[in-house]
Amino acid sequence: MAEGIYWNPLLETLPRERLRELQFKKFKRILQWAYDHSPFYRRLYQEAGLEPGDIKSFEDIARVPKVDKGMLREVQRRPPFPYGDILAVPL
Repeated sequence: MAEGIYWNPLLETLPRERLRELQFKKFKRILQWAYDHSPFYRRLYQEAGLEPGDIKSFEDIARVPKVDKGMLREVQRRPPFPYGDILAVPL
């Protein structure tokens, strides 16, 4: 049983603005990683005219193209099967 009411007190008690800053920082890091390491995501972002550096605020996140299940199914049919070019790490 947990000793306190929080699993991670530092994160779970952050002021709302600080939490949003942290979430945004982590989002940008993931976006950059996907762009740098996944051909699928790089192509998706480029087709939308987007580079990770274009995302400067929480509101800009709306510009990031959405990925749906059909897109993921399609990309998985490409080599290297069964992952396609969505992989962001070597096999």
